[in-house]
Amino acid sequence: MLQKSALFFLTLFILSCSDSKTELPDCSLVDCDVADNTVYILFLDADTDENLLDSGGIQNETVLISDGTNEISHSIVENTERGTILYFNVNPANYGNKSFDITFEGGELFTISFNTSYLEGECCGPFTGIDAIAISTYLNEYSTTGALPLNITLYID
Repeated sequence: MLQKSALFFLTLFILSCSDSKTELPDCSLVDCDVADNTVYILFLDADTDENLLDSGGIQNETVLISDGTNEISHSIVENTERGTILYFNVNPANYGNKSFDITFEGGELFTISFNTSYLEGECCGPFTGIDAIAISTYLNEYSTTGALPLNITLYID
């Protein structure tokens, strides 16, 4: 009987020391953002920092975006912080390398490319991960949190 009691308490002790990392996080107070699979582009004059979409230096109807096979639809929207910006959505269905060729009247062809991946969050998500960002032709700055959206500022000569 003493051996059975000792074995019971030893088993209970071992089980109480087990790893408890399998608990799910408490997400009840987390406010999640909706996934935004978008590329935003601000076109600035390289000399004056003038917004070329605001001034009419670039006309929306002359902008063409292609993924190499298909034309990608885009829109222009007024942003209170940045002025008028162009944006287009990235299809998250096929993760991997993405590349977009963009032209506009009076400008040179430039390419935006990056790699996308599936990101699972603890409480929010899933999101589209992004890395290996490359932008050709124009001086540029971009910001990302490691996931879409991608915010780009292009400095047009």
